[in-house]
Amino acid sequence: MMWTPRSVAIQNKDFMVHIKYGSHKLTLKLDKDSTIDQLKQKISQALNIAERDLNILINGKPIPVQGHITFSQARIPNNCKILVTNKSSEQFSTTSSDYGAHTSAHRVPATVSDNHDTKVDAIDTQLDNIKAKSMQISQTVRSLEDKTSQLKRNIRHSQEAVQEIKGYKKTAGVQGELLMRCLENLDQQQIDPGMAEQKLRRKELATLLNNILDRNDRVMADFSQHIKSLES
Repeated sequence: MMWTPRSVAIQNKDFMVHIKYGSHKLTLKLDKDSTIDQLKQKISQALNIAERDLNILINGKPIPVQGHITFSQARIPNNCKILVTNKSSEQFSTTSSDYGAHTSAHRVPATVSDNHDTKVDAIDTQLDNIKAKSMQISQTVRSLEDKTSQLKRNIRHSQEAVQEIKGYKKTAGVQGELLMRCLENLDQQQIDPGMAEQKLRRKELATLLNNILDRNDRVMADFSQHIKSLES
């Protein structure tokens, strides 16, 4: 029997990713040297969703934008969890009629158990969409936080600088409105007492959204202070 060195065995090990899309779960096996673009292509083919419509979170973080880099370069671990939503169908509807709209075209008259499972799937999809949206907003807020740090190091006393900062503040204002919309939608989710997992997810999302909102409020205050300082 031929002995295989441990290092070689590890190097040849398949790279597994575990994907969740709404109520659907699947596992894909890829080569360890695959790139981000190849991962997106595999997910697109598996879910029959155009690559441009994919919204992907890897272990809770947005997928790297550099499509040519490998998993190792992007520091994506083996057996990572990937959350996928469809940009073209993302919406924040919360009424009971909307729950039925996602499934009625493909279902026969349902039992009580079927109705419960359908509602759980619909709520999971809504929570997935809110999570994906919150991560997008968080990225924008992080970029604005970097801008405030740059402004503190490089203060420019000019009308152009004032207008630039006002533009940043306006962007922060938009993020605040989006965050409030997410919180309102989260509050409107009709989660039954027996849905323990969904209740926990809603609580965690509320904490996350409020944390991002606090950060965004601090950014708004920083920009206001910069503008006041330059205009005085």
